Amino acid sequence: RCWGDLQSSPVEVDTPAAVEQMATGARHACARTTGGSILCVGVDTSGQLGDGSPDPTSMIAEGVPIESGALLVDAGYDHTCAVVTTGLGPEVQCWGANDSGQCGAPADDVIIETPTKVPNLVTGPYVALALGARHSCVLAQDGRVQCWGDNAAGQVGPDAPAGFGAHTVVLEGDTPLQAVEIGAGGEHTCARTGADG
Repeated sequence: RCWGDLQSSPVEVDTPAAVEQMATGARHACARTTGGSILCVGVDTSGQLGDGSPDPTSMIAEGVPIESGALLVDAGYDHTCAVVTTGLGPEVQCWGANDSGQCGAPADDVIIETPTKVPNLVTGPYVALALGARHSCVLAQDGRVQCWGDNAAGQVGPDAPAGFGAHTVVLEGDTPLQAVEIGAGGEHTCARTGADG
């Protein structure tokens, strides 16, 4: 059920299967079903619903064309990413606004209408996604964090190169630390390490 943005009472969003995880952006929401499908509803002005449709808004849960089962989904301001299984192993795919490279493609590709693989990531499996307003991060099972997109406030990480592409964030302590959880806000990113308790 969803509410707000001129909808004062909760409205049921019909889905063809049980929902296991949901993610919300500024004006869209996506759900991962128990069968590994991704369904998105809401405003689609930047392609954030991922169905390739020119429809500016959809209140019917639209299926996102992913190659195989989705393991995770998260939503940023007006972009979405998922970890999906493929014949070559897990990969991160993103769609929606890409004006800052937040979908992992060059920023001159301003809108990514359907799921597109993020290049140059460490090998999965991946255990978490965290999307901010215009940046995205993934946590690999080995504790490495990689981020891409807008870095105007340092949210992709210190010393991140300009332009698109994943940047590995080094979590420094007495020795390099491994993350066990990540989160992203509008223009910041956080990681909890095993040393944090």
